[in-house]
This record gives sequence, C-alpha cells and structure tokens, in this order.
Amino acid sequence: MPSSWFAPPKLDLEGKACDPTARKFINKIEPKRWIAFTVTILFLYISLYLVSSVFTWEKDDKKISKHYYDGLYTILLGTFLFLFGNFNNTFSYWFAIGIILGGFTIAIIGQLPGFQFSTGSLTSLTGVPLLVVSVFGLALVGSLIFTFLYYRKCELTPMFWAFLLIPIAILVLGYLCYTVDSDSVEFHLHHWQWAILFVFFARFPGIPWQSFLTGVFVGIIVDGISRYGPDTLFPPVTP
Repeated sequence: MPSSWFAPPKLDLEGKACDPTARKFINKIEPKRWIAFTVTILFLYISLYLVSSVFTWEKDDKKISKHYYDGLYTILLGTFLFLFGNFNNTFSYWFAIGIILGGFTIAIIGQLPGFQFSTGSLTSLTGVPLLVVSVFGLALVGSLIFTFLYYRKCELTPMFWAFLLIPIAILVLGYLCYTVDSDSVEFHLHHWQWAILFVFFARFPGIPWQSFLTGVFVGIIVDGISRYGPDTLFPPVTP
C-alpha cells in the first residue's frame, strides 16, 4: 500500500501490468493520498471559476450557497471515483498534472470559435473543430486498445468489457427514458458526464501515461462542475 501523498508505488515491470489492486473493484483508501487528490480537484475547481470570471469565459453565475453545494458534490463524486477507480494506487504527480491540464485545456478550447457544441451536434461539425474532435476520438480509441492489452495480459478481459459496456448500457437506458418524456425534456450529455465513462479503465499502478490520461478526464469532470454545476442529463425543453 503506498504511503506517500503523490509518489506512485514502486513496482517491477510485471507488477506494473498485473498489480493485485487492479483486480479489485474496491481497495482500502490511504487517507493521505485521498487528501492529496481531494485538495487537487478542489484547487482546480476554485482556480477554474476564478480564471473564468477574470477572462469572462462561459460559465454560470453562482452564489456562495451554490459553490458550497457544487464543491461538496465534487468531493463526493471524487471520492466515488477514487474508490472504484483504484486512484489510491494510481494517483501520482502525473495524475495531478493531468487533472490541472485537462481542466484548463477543455475550458480554453470551449472558448474558441466553433467549439461551442454539444455531443448532440457532433455530426454538424466542420473545419478545425471537426479535426480536433477526430484526433481526440482517435486518441481515445488508441488508449482503449493499449489499456485492453493490459487487461488481457492480466486475464482481466471480463472486467474491461464490464467497465466499457455497463456505462454504455446506462446511457442507452437514459436515452430510452428520454424518448418517453421527449415532449418535456431534452437529452444532453455534458462534457463532464461523458468523461466519467473513461476514468475507471486505467487502474494499473506505476504506468505514468495511464495515470496522466485518467487525470485529464478527472480535470474535464471538475471543469464542468466548476463552471456550470452538475447539470442534469435531462434538461427541460426551453420554449
């Protein structure tokens, strides 16, 4: 069990791919590492909102009570991810850097011309936004393939497919619910919501690129909550 705040566990090459903690859905939490992770995401939450205010980036105007609720939501969701994503054994300096870069990068990209789109309007993208989304999609596919190789090496293939298919099934069920109520609600998968789908895969300790990539997704999640709050998947239809 790692005992430092940020340093990842030291493992041999075989251990990096097949550490026993990756096989468990839930591992014991090391308090210092949970505190380091929680401080990092709260730092990003506060920094993003302050920078958004200074540079007039797109965001919701929040009262103190709203910040309290959203900050608490960030901690609770972060703890859930920390527990089931094996962050206790993968959190590192690379992970923390990924959190900060992921949050600010997605926020900055969202301010560029042509990048104010949602998942429902991806098919209408052209030009640079389409190129960026395509490159990002290819990077996701490549990362999933490399991650699958680790799961297969450790004979954890069923776990990989569970992490991939269960979230998809949840989204499909949500969409079916939307079709029933489509006269009064919309179906809007926010950027911080789809990022949650990818944070559980890279659960192997001691692999910097996996920790960094997971941190990027966590940063995207925090960006959405910081600037907009934990918006619903089913916003009401606007007249």
